[in-house]
Amino acid sequence: MKYLSVLIILTIAIILSQPGCLFQDKYQPTSHYDLDTTTAGIKGNSFRIEFAEFTTSEPVRFKMVYRDHQNLLLVDNYNKWIQPPGPMLSRYLRVAFRNHNPTTTEEIPSYKIGGDIFMFQIDIEHKRVTLGINYSISRASSSDNSVLQQRTASFTEPFTENAPAVFAAAMSRCVASFATLLEKKLRSMSLASEQSTSSSN
Repeated sequence: MKYLSVLIILTIAIILSQPGCLFQDKYQPTSHYDLDTTTAGIKGNSFRIEFAEFTTSEPVRFKMVYRDHQNLLLVDNYNKWIQPPGPMLSRYLRVAFRNHNPTTTEEIPSYKIGGDIFMFQIDIEHKRVTLGINYSISRASSSDNSVLQQRTASFTEPFTENAPAVFAAAMSRCVASFATLLEKKLRSMSLASEQSTSSSN
């Protein structure tokens, strides 16, 4: 009986020492991803611009959320965004338009942009990411803060590999497309404002 007890104890010790034991948790580090701001930069200084903090109506905060077949949402506990989508987009735009805040005292158009992200989606089934934004462009002056435009825009980028770094790169391309769209709109509005001022003088 004594030998049987020793044998049982030794057997249990061997089992517990094996990798993948029921009582051992495999450690998995958490990775954080950001939008790629290294190439973000809109040239020029023909207008001033400021950005309000964008909000997010999508059920996404720090954790990456994937949409799979049959509208199944999968929450990734180990791969996260460095910020929620709204603040992350606002920060990207401030970096992209950092050259559009000249220190000159000359009268140039000033704008303020804000909005809501209604789609920040990683679609695993169709291998694409989508960014959808409701945004507004307002005047930014002490005497006039009227809304000039309210628009909706969406951008889609494909990906070929199911990997968080690839998802982040594809979403960065969507955000870059939004920044380019804003730059074209603001440049056009700024030119129209200058022409209107010239014709009234």
